[in-house]
Formats: sequence, C-alpha cells, structure tokens
Amino acid sequence: MSDKNLRKAVNCLEQKIDEVQHSKTPSLIILADSKGKYLKRAIFPTDRFITNEISWCCKGGATIRDSYNYVKRNLKTAKSAINRVVYVWLGTCDLTKKLDNGEITLNSYHSSSVDCIVTQYRELSQFFKAKECAVVFLEIPYFSIKIWNVRKGHHQLDKYIEEDLILKSQIERLNEEIKCLNGENKVQAPLFNKDLQKARSHNGTAQYYTNWAQFTDGIHPGSLVSRVWLLKIILNHYRSS
Repeated sequence: MSDKNLRKAVNCLEQKIDEVQHSKTPSLIILADSKGKYLKRAIFPTDRFITNEISWCCKGGATIRDSYNYVKRNLKTAKSAINRVVYVWLGTCDLTKKLDNGEITLNSYHSSSVDCIVTQYRELSQFFKAKECAVVFLEIPYFSIKIWNVRKGHHQLDKYIEEDLILKSQIERLNEEIKCLNGENKVQAPLFNKDLQKARSHNGTAQYYTNWAQFTDGIHPGSLVSRVWLLKIILNHYRSS
C-alpha cells in the first residue's frame, strides 16, 4: 500500500475499534522478536483502547527456541498468564541467521527451516494451552535479505537476489502453515502482507509488488505500517474475545 492508503487504513481501524471496544476482553501478551518493538512504538498517548492491557515480550534476534525457553522460565507458575491471549510473532530469526560481519543469510535453502519452525510453534501452542491461554500465531511479513545486506555495506547482489526468492517462497509456505495451525486452535489472525503490496500497471494489467519503502531496513516495519498492524491485532482481539 501507499502511505495515503495506509493512513486511510489507520483511520478505518481506529473507528472500528471504537465501535467494538465496549466489551471487556482478556488482556493479551505479544511474544515477538525485534518486530514487536516497532509495534510497541506505534502506541499513541491518546489511544483509548486496550493498548495498556498489552504485555510485551519482545527481544531482538530472538529465535522461537529463545522465546520458548524464556516463557517456560517466567510463566512456569505465573497465575497472571491464565485466561490471557498470546499473540506469537516469531520465525524471522529462524528463517535467516546473522553472520559475525552483520550480514544475514538463509538458514536453509530447503524446507527444513519451515518444518522446524512449525514443530516449535506446536510446542509453544501446547505450552500455552496448558496455561489456559489462547494462542494466535501472527503472519510473517515479507522481508529482504538483499536490502538489509546492501544497507550494511555488503554487495553480493546475485546471491542476495537468489536468497530473497527462496525466502519469499519459505515465508508463503510458513504463512499457510500458520493459517492451518490457527484453524486447529479455532482462532483467526489478521493479514499483514497485503498491507505491503502495491500495484502498478503493465500492459493494462495490474501487477503487485512489495513496497519496501514501508520498511526501515528491509526487515523491520516503518512507523505507519506498524501502526496499521498494531490496530489490526487489537481489532482482531476484540472481535474474537
């Protein structure tokens, strides 16, 4: 989407939240890697909805295993977790790895990374269910190995372009698995990637591409799309509670 369309989406989402926020809902936990921090920054002081009811558990570079170990230590006996809704937004740091020079690369050129992520999602899901928490897995947004690496001063462009194509395929397959897992858990999650799509006309036919201008560095969402995604989570939370 363009900035103009995202601003319209923000206004529309805020209005919808105002219409449904009268009912009492359980508080929520957002378990995420560094992407979650960008959503947290999208909270406005004037927000009148449940943003103060969100518990943020976000750590830069966190893999699913890192986050799972953290919640096992910290929620082992925490009664405060009971009847809360956990939104899990992890997987970016499992699809890729960061090298010592700051360059990122694919963890795997095959399907093993996705298979491993889905297995760990199921472990997380069972853990939270045992704590009487509902679990919602959030869609993984597209991100770009090439843009990140070039901005960090690395220039193996042919390699990065190839890896971005494989990464997109892995993200799409992972998001299909997320949709299935949420279906098994009888929950729904908002769609994020359609907010990144922008159309252009080619020979009279609309073609869609990822609007990388909505990212700060090829991986992390900018302030406007972060606001849209935060509001989508809140609206989803109200509607499903």
